[in-house]
Amino acid sequence: MADRNLQIRNGKYYVVFSYKGKTKWVSTGIEAKKGNKKKAIAKRDEILAYYRKLKENKDGKLLTDYLEEWLNDMKNVLKPSTW
Repeated sequence: MADRNLQIRNGKYYVVFSYKGKTKWVSTGIEAKKGNKKKAIAKRDEILAYYRKLKENKDGKLLTDYLEEWLNDMKNVLKPSTW
């Protein structure tokens, strides 16, 4: 996948994509400096996966079930204090 949806704005990497018919800019929180592009790409993939999952969650699941599933998926990304 090309890095076309990874942009630099105000010295930070942002993920740019279309969601619900609008262009969305989501910050990765990673500074745009040498050596950080791979981290930004990994974060981009996490962000896009999260929004894809939101878009797909139209099957009538209960919010609690969805949040439990999301929390398990994000276990490696979130701080232990989140649990």
